[in-house]
Amino acid sequence: MRKDIIKNIAIIFLLAIASFAIYKYTITLREKYDLTISLGEANMRITGLEKDKISLLRQKEELNGEVTKLSWETAKLKNYAKAAKKRMSRLFVDTETARRTAEDIQTKQSLLKAENESILKEKEELLRENDSLKLKLSSVKELKKAMLELRKQAPGVVAQVKKKMEEDENLEGNRGFLLKDGQPTTATKIKIEVIPAQIKKQ
Repeated sequence: MRKDIIKNIAIIFLLAIASFAIYKYTITLREKYDLTISLGEANMRITGLEKDKISLLRQKEELNGEVTKLSWETAKLKNYAKAAKKRMSRLFVDTETARRTAEDIQTKQSLLKAENESILKEKEELLRENDSLKLKLSSVKELKKAMLELRKQAPGVVAQVKKKMEEDENLEGNRGFLLKDGQPTTATKIKIEVIPAQIKKQ
């Protein structure tokens, strides 16, 4: 009987160990299943991350290409900007030159206008003198008076011309004449003869 008790105790002990082992095995299988599921999910995440990595690498290459392209375009734009700056500087200089030229032309126009007005006045005065001379010389009597007046003025005019020539000879330089081989191209002395006009006998 004692043997049966020991046998029963041993069986109970073995059953307990077997139950515990089965329980542990079940837990281990459960954990293994959970780990398998987790591992599958992790592998899926790794696969997704690798795909994302490949996509990001492609995007990076595309961005590098765009950056390179933008760098070339930036360099071109800088060169264009430098060329445009040079053109603007030349245009500014040309504009300033044109403005000064326009001012010079306006100044010359003003001077020419004043000279033309002076010439017109002199012309009008000469026309009046011409008309006056025509009136004086229209008669023989007035013509004789004019001849006498010219004869009286002739010596004084000749003296003034000689004096002027002497003064010119004393001046240094070539008096505005062009030079050829260091010599003036015009004569230094001028001979002036005053010959009275002949009066027709009526």
